[in-house]
Amino acid sequence: MAMLKTALAILARGFLLGLGFTVAALAVVFVTEEASKMRRAHRESITKVEAKAAQLVISDVEKRVSGDQIFFTGKIINNGKTVEYGEMEVNLFKQGKFVDQYATHVSSLKPGESRYFKIICGHEGAPPAEHDSYKVQLRDD
Repeated sequence: MAMLKTALAILARGFLLGLGFTVAALAVVFVTEEASKMRRAHRESITKVEAKAAQLVISDVEKRVSGDQIFFTGKIINNGKTVEYGEMEVNLFKQGKFVDQYATHVSSLKPGESRYFKIICGHEGAPPAEHDSYKVQLRDD
């Protein structure tokens, strides 16, 4: 009888040990799969942004100053598919550090179409941050 008890105890311990390893292995597989899904989704969103940026081209950007306001004007050209909505932004920098941002939107731009844009920075009594450089770019939301 004692041998049977010992054998059952060893068998139960082995079963619980195996069950513990199985749960741990399943947890590792689950976490790895979720991380892989997140990397895939991130890669797809980057590809989407790159594709949109490749089809929309910004050109003829000029900076104009009027009182406390600064205007950035230019042209956006669609070399790809129809774009229902796009956001353009101008980032202002002082000695290479970001100091301010303004944006405007572009809507319904068909393939081959171009449109002029104007981004207004600041207003009377509230000029934009002091800056020495800028970058106009497309933003994908």
